[in-house]
Amino acid sequence: MSQTMASRSVRIDGAGLDKVRQRMAELEKPRNPDKRGWSQENLEEQAHVSLSTIKRFLEGTPRDRSKVILILKALGFEPIKFIAEHDSNLQNSELYPQPNIAIDWQRVCQEMLKEQQEEQRFRRRATERGFEVKVFVPLGLIERKQQQRRSGNVPMEQVHQLEQEVVTRIYEHDEFMTDVIGQKPTGKNKHIAIVGEPGAGKTTLLDKIATHIQENDRDLPICIALASLQRKTLKEYIIQEWLPEAISLVYPDIDVETFHETSLQKRLRQGGIWLLLDGVDEMAVGANSCLSLEEIRNQLTDWLGNVRVVLTCRTNVWDARVNNPLTGFDTYKTQEFKQEQVDDFIQQWFAEAKNIQRGQELQRKLQEPQKERIRQLVKNPLRLSLLCQISSKNKQVELPETKAELYQHFVGDFYEWKPAQSGIDWATEPGLQKELHQALGRLSIAGLDSDTRFRLSLSLIHQKMGDKLFKLARDLGWLNLVDWEATKQEPVYAFFHPTFQEYFASLVIDNYQVFMERYRIFEPQWLEPAILWLENSQISALLKKELSDTITNFKEDKWKNMYRLKLLPLNIVYWCQSGEIEFIAAQVDFVCLDDNLQIKVYKLRFPGYEEFIIESLKYYAPKEACDLISEFINNNTDLELYELSKLLEVLFKINPEHECLKVLIPKLLKQDNEGRAIEVAKIALKNDNFKQIAVDFLVNALLSEDEQYDRQSFDIVNILIASKILDKVVISKLTSFLNSQDSMIQSLAISRLDELSINHNALVNNQELLDALIDFIRQNRDNYISITPAVSIIKRLDIDISKVNKAILDVLYN
Repeated sequence: MSQTMASRSVRIDGAGLDKVRQRMAELEKPRNPDKRGWSQENLEEQAHVSLSTIKRFLEGTPRDRSKVILILKALGFEPIKFIAEHDSNLQNSELYPQPNIAIDWQRVCQEMLKEQQEEQRFRRRATERGFEVKVFVPLGLIERKQQQRRSGNVPMEQVHQLEQEVVTRIYEHDEFMTDVIGQKPTGKNKHIAIVGEPGAGKTTLLDKIATHIQENDRDLPICIALASLQRKTLKEYIIQEWLPEAISLVYPDIDVETFHETSLQKRLRQGGIWLLLDGVDEMAVGANSCLSLEEIRNQLTDWLGNVRVVLTCRTNVWDARVNNPLTGFDTYKTQEFKQEQVDDFIQQWFAEAKNIQRGQELQRKLQEPQKERIRQLVKNPLRLSLLCQISSKNKQVELPETKAELYQHFVGDFYEWKPAQSGIDWATEPGLQKELHQALGRLSIAGLDSDTRFRLSLSLIHQKMGDKLFKLARDLGWLNLVDWEATKQEPVYAFFHPTFQEYFASLVIDNYQVFMERYRIFEPQWLEPAILWLENSQISALLKKELSDTITNFKEDKWKNMYRLKLLPLNIVYWCQSGEIEFIAAQVDFVCLDDNLQIKVYKLRFPGYEEFIIESLKYYAPKEACDLISEFINNNTDLELYELSKLLEVLFKINPEHECLKVLIPKLLKQDNEGRAIEVAKIALKNDNFKQIAVDFLVNALLSEDEQYDRQSFDIVNILIASKILDKVVISKLTSFLNSQDSMIQSLAISRLDELSINHNALVNNQELLDALIDFIRQNRDNYISITPAVSIIKRLDIDISKVNKAILDVLYN
């Protein structure tokens, strides 16, 4: 006999539901006592449960017992007595033993995903309208070698060997779905980490991955918001929380038993299950964000050992340590929108808003001179959504230049969009908004200081803002119900996006000492609020300078340098905002010309900070930084190749549309040193504005190369193939390497052709290649290892294979 868990679900019978609907019709409306009749939304607010729970409860679907008690309490019933009288699950279980039903896990996962997506879209809606804009950020596959910690001084020759992170391939959205999610892992890493800045679209992408898996594969997705774990392990959460809710959606008349737990564990052991984990940075693990990564690593064992994991995480948490404790993960970093994607996003958004002309006006404003900062700022999906919302209501608004200014505009207009929700005439209560913002700020700080960070319990909310302001924040949508705290038996709320918790926290900080208290300044969740505080135009320049001076002069015995470097991002924001050219030049030197041993060791210790410097230069001083780099390149014609490459890469990262590049790139491609010009072309290929000029240069170089330069030509071919340039010149040159006098080039060429023949049509019906392969087999007939790939390539070509087989046999045996 199977062992049954304590019953968690309650299903109210028809008579009970009639009583519930009658009571809802009799009750006074919460914000309009002159009228009667509660809507489902009213019941949701008063009971602190989700709208989908209310709907399913009223449909007679079994719901979690604790949630049913909350609903009945809100309606004024005696819950225990009511359930005893009207729980049809209880009545049926006494009459009929529960059978061991074989669970259809495919269907269970599908229904649970559908339920989660309905609520997720509401909570993560970036703006009042919540338009579904189908423009997605690209993803860059990151490679960074695991660095070994070294004690004492690091020899210079070893420092030069340390590698920074490199984006080895950029995937557009559809490519990522088909080439990464849709393929079985071939390397040592079967898991995927998606990292990026706040608002970069990580959660949206995870949602799309879940849908793709469900629609295109027989694999099953299980989605978990990591903030919901509430100190449970993944295994405990899946069994205790996910499983009962998922089962109840498909099999409403049964309670979860040990039999069902075992069945799920068996299905998980079989593989073909994706565990989609959202928000590593939102896990409740105290101040040490690295622990969250270690927690996940330690839990992917036993019956979770065969799952494939996709997780999302903010960059500053993912890069918190040199050697990331999560092994077995390929890392993909969200990239910015390209300019054409920004335009496409705006066009789609305003088409949904039925105001195409206003969208065109916004596009024109963004292209005005001196708008580099805002153009850079809105290459982030969340910030672009906010700008569209602001512009749709007020075409006269000045474009903001910082994140804080953008959020300020959004918050300022927020109350005009939702007058009906609050039932308040804001003109008659001018101080109420400020009072609400102060309360939200106090709540935000308390949340960031707690272990749960972005998850705010109802008791904490009442403590920090009181019931009246809480209800107002909930009605307006600043706070939304997201969870249920099992231990304390109370609802849990969150801001509709974590960015606004950070913003409201920054608004109520009037003294930089707040950041120094409790060493908040060293905790990763406080970095963004500190940046927003520095961007706030209402904070005096003197206070900002005092924070910068405190950071610069920070002393903590032997750890002084480490702490100072950890706080470097805030100094960068401050000085870049101030337009201090000397400081900006020093940061350019830091990331581009790092021949100082101490700087190299710092970069090794904090690998994510170089990227942060580049991001800060991009946001706060793009013109100044680009001018400095361009001038340096023009004035130093004898730069080492690695120095030139780094300078150009940083220049492209800061502003790929800077005017200096239109002159600089053609000039560098025409220089006498062809090796340097090839390196320049390799970098230029990554940018759409210069891709064609780079391709033309490389193809011309191929046509003019002599046989004695086979290795350089092969490098050019590889560069072009990596950029998906497979025209006749490239294939012809690659084919010619089969006759190279350099055996290594010959071997590499046959290997490259073998790879291309699997997935590309460029080799099909290529007579020149076929002749070269047969000739290659003839020349190497005694070397079976060499000719095997050549035979495989021929078999893949779309030709009359019988004739080819005869030709090969003639070669081998005559």
